[in-house]
Amino acid sequence: MKFEILQAEFGSAVLEFLAFVLVGQLLVFSGFMTVADSLDRKVRLELFVAQMAKSQANGITSSLPSVLADDYGLQGVRVIEANCSPNLICLVATFGDLSASGIGIKRG
Repeated sequence: MKFEILQAEFGSAVLEFLAFVLVGQLLVFSGFMTVADSLDRKVRLELFVAQMAKSQANGITSSLPSVLADDYGLQGVRVIEANCSPNLICLVATFGDLSASGIGIKRG
């Protein structure tokens, strides 16, 4: 009789431990996914503003902002031209709470 009670308590403890480990792993995984998503948006914004600065330095400004925003999945990004040297194009792009800077060298 005592042996059956111990087995039931042991099974319950193992089940409780497994549930605790599983919930802990899910929390860690969701934290990593949140960080990865934030880093992904930051990298896409950096690439976007670098490409914008390079294209503006080369004189290409037609519909490029909307095309690049669609390509990088950054609808609603704002690009502001910053003051810098006359030989450079300096841009600052903001997307939500993220911001990135890009510099391009003017030709000629």
